[in-house]
Amino acid sequence: MSKQASLTDQPALAEGSANGGDPSRIERTWVRDLADGQVVEAVFGVRERELRQRRNGGEWLRLIVCDSTGAAEAVVWEEVAECFEIAEPGSAVHITGRFSVHPQYGPKITIETIRSARDDEYEASDLAEGPSVPVERLEAQLRELLATIQNPQLAGTDSWTTRSRSPRR
Repeated sequence: MSKQASLTDQPALAEGSANGGDPSRIERTWVRDLADGQVVEAVFGVRERELRQRRNGGEWLRLIVCDSTGAAEAVVWEEVAECFEIAEPGSAVHITGRFSVHPQYGPKITIETIRSARDDEYEASDLAEGPSVPVERLEAQLRELLATIQNPQLAGTDSWTTRSRSPRR
């Protein structure tokens, strides 16, 4: 990762790259939108990290990275010790690499570079885990389910609605 490469060895820049442009206008890369072969350059939260052994005895790093839309497995093959120190669970990291879907090993991001993310590179809410379904829809589905309760002693129990509308502390 610290090795220099010529420009001809580099993949084409993703559309909307900040290279020479205004970084505030970049479209955020979301986990749910990753496509096979896509170049990844984004900030993610680190959920898990695990050092693993290669068959040849060397180490590799397996991470679970996330944003508010989901999580993805990510792997590091080179400079594993340095990357392990950076990718502390709960931290925000800036990753460059490539997302691919392997027929045997499944979807993952192969990390080329990783560093601690700067505070101005992300919004904490973009990395916070959230429901995959809007909360309003979840509440509506719960209300529909509660309406189907047949037992009269349970049917009138709606104390959860009172609590759900009270201000959070």
